[in-house]
Amino acid sequence: MKTILFVGTDILNYKSSGDKNFWLELFDNLDKTKFKISILSINNLKEDTKYKNIKIFNLNPISFKKNSSNKVDKSFHRNYYEKTLSLVKLIPKIKFIIKSEKVDIVHFIDNYGPLMYLFKPFMRSTKLTCNAIVYNPTFKFYDSFLRLSFSNFDKIISYSEAYKNILNKWNFKNVEVIHWGVIPSIYSHKNKNNKSIIWTGNLQQTGEKEFYYSLNFANKLIELDPKISFNFIFKPEHFKEKYKNLSNERILIDKSSGKDFNQLIRQYNFLLCPILNKKSTIGPPLTWIESLNNGIPIITNKNSGCEEIINKNNGFVFDEINYNLILNFIKNNNHNYSKISKNAQMTIKEDYNILKITKQYENLWGNLK
Repeated sequence: MKTILFVGTDILNYKSSGDKNFWLELFDNLDKTKFKISILSINNLKEDTKYKNIKIFNLNPISFKKNSSNKVDKSFHRNYYEKTLSLVKLIPKIKFIIKSEKVDIVHFIDNYGPLMYLFKPFMRSTKLTCNAIVYNPTFKFYDSFLRLSFSNFDKIISYSEAYKNILNKWNFKNVEVIHWGVIPSIYSHKNKNNKSIIWTGNLQQTGEKEFYYSLNFANKLIELDPKISFNFIFKPEHFKEKYKNLSNERILIDKSSGKDFNQLIRQYNFLLCPILNKKSTIGPPLTWIESLNNGIPIITNKNSGCEEIINKNNGFVFDEINYNLILNFIKNNNHNYSKISKNAQMTIKEDYNILKITKQYENLWGNLK
């Protein structure tokens, strides 16, 4: 039996609005006769917790923001410098857990910056693996920092072929593609005669810039067809009250009420999610996978990796924006919406099934020598 320590930000003992829901599903499905799990979660909780029978060691980050409560503060990990500096506390804590839990493999769910290259010298006999979720260059030294952060890992797990290709060009030969995964849904989406569209934010690759772009997109489409309606739903930690003033009769802008995302998304016909950084790769966002899993087609722009999950059979990808073409796609789907909706669900069942994904991870970790 191998013991794996999972390290990440805000790995909680319940499902939340973040991408860690995938990992809770994976923990549930890992073969417990082959793998023992420990978790190190970087958050501001004061005491260790448990997810079912799995111990969660909670570690407070080095943060420039004071938070005296015992509630999870999801804002700190957006600060790249705070994440990197938190490695000062991470290294000794990981060494302690490796010794106390007899850890064989440390898996990093999140990237904590260029100083991650320091881990291997401190943990020579322990195998190190990590996730490479998206390539999203946003500052001058992004590529250099990224290369350094991956330099001492035994295995890198990319979420897309597009990201793997970039890492291969940088001479990383230890990259394997394993997607996100969800439990395939048996829900049948029947709301085909309405034309309601949802945008959700913020995601890892969408922020305020994408919000205003999508809001303009929505207003343009409503001018062409006043029967279309849009709902912009923010995670509570990203919502600003000023956004509400931009609502109108056909566009509602609000924060999430905490409702389960699957229940929320089923009220709509399409998910709108343009990603504007043309240099980035598509992860894809877990939100896309959950939307397709519920039979909700996605409308997005062309980006590297997009074609790995979205095509003309389960959504609409535009290169140069053409509102009339997009409107035709939305209106024409009154006739074949059921077919496209089923195609969306089939994409998830075949390529993003949590059981299949879990087996891929089991094979990867099981074969590490």
